[in-house]
Amino acid sequence: EGCFSEDQITVNVTNNKIKDITPNPATDIVTIKYKISDVVTAQIRLVKMDNSIDRIFNLNIQANKIILDISTFTPGVYAVTLICDGEVTDSKTLIIQ
Repeated sequence: EGCFSEDQITVNVTNNKIKDITPNPATDIVTIKYKISDVVTAQIRLVKMDNSIDRIFNLNIQANKIILDISTFTPGVYAVTLICDGEVTDSKTLIIQ
């Protein structure tokens, strides 16, 4: 009665995302389509779920896709992560056969 409590939080909403990964499953070439805006740097990170492979690919922030040669990657399940200005903004799964 008569008590009041207030708190403030900041929520950052981003539209930066991975739109599509094709083909999925993939064997040698994969196209990753993305949507990014208002960023200085952006990367795609591929990490095999057992952490045995971890590669980062710099993105052209003026483009909307990257084509990757994955022929040397071992088969398995990978996390494909979009990193914009050092912050993870989206993640999807890729299966390499």
